[in-house]
Amino acid sequence: NVIAALVKAGGDPNHADADGSLALHLAAAAGHADTCALLLESGSRFEADLDGDTPFHAAARNAHSSLAIELMGAAAVELEARGAGGATPLFCAASSGDLTLSSYLIGQGANVLSACDDGATVLHAAAAAGNAHLVSFLLQKGGDFSARTSSGLTPLHAASWAGRDAVIVALI
Repeated sequence: NVIAALVKAGGDPNHADADGSLALHLAAAAGHADTCALLLESGSRFEADLDGDTPFHAAARNAHSSLAIELMGAAAVELEARGAGGATPLFCAASSGDLTLSSYLIGQGANVLSACDDGATVLHAAAAAGNAHLVSFLLQKGGDFSARTSSGLTPLHAASWAGRDAVIVALI
């Protein structure tokens, strides 16, 4: 394993790139669970990059639900931690259309009504991603159909802009 060899040779698992991302962020974004485990075992810190994204945000944003759940068990993950643009892990999961992870996070207490810096909610993200089942689930869990971004867009606008016909039907 290249990662193990690099760490054994003195490579620093906590070296950050110009954006503040660690190797753990990149491995999580790519869905490499074994690499994430190895980096954590090698002392990698579970911290936010310069945008506020943690490795958990990275896994959630890229629909790696099983890895994201593993990371929750391996590190103290804040359910409402704010990443790039004020996105929570639930927002990241919804933006990738990940019903499995979104359901898990809501079951753990994530706030379905949380909004990003621009006012976009989890329902906006799911609508734009195009997962009608996720949109229906979020509505059942209290998602706000009438929530507006700072520019006045509703989840219906997001679905329409993205051409998500099945989501439009679920929202109407």
